[in-house]
Amino acid sequence: MAEHEATEPQPEARHSEPLTFKYANTVQYISGLWDLKMVFGDAHVDLTTGEAIHRPHTGITLSWEQAKVALMFFLINVAVYEKDRGEIKIPKLAFSPELQERISKPYLSFEEAMRMIRETFGVAVPGD
Repeated sequence: MAEHEATEPQPEARHSEPLTFKYANTVQYISGLWDLKMVFGDAHVDLTTGEAIHRPHTGITLSWEQAKVALMFFLINVAVYEKDRGEIKIPKLAFSPELQERISKPYLSFEEAMRMIRETFGVAVPGD
């Protein structure tokens, strides 16, 4: 007769509130001494008035340590995505109006964007 290992039942993962997923095409970053706040939202242009409408819907706050770990996982996931599907170009419009003036083409590679940020702000960026 074969012996069977007894296994304890695993607790079921439960959330105190229903988990929801929302689409965001904008994010505002607010840097503080202790943490990084991100406010996600949805932006679009009202076709009848031409007015730009931004509706913030979700705020997330991360400690700086969590933000650095999140950066690491973002970089890993983007690298895997690009390996499978090709390079993601960064649109010129992702930058502030002041930086847009210095960009001559509509899209930049990640390396070009990081070089511009390094030169403009004099800070080390991922890949340095």
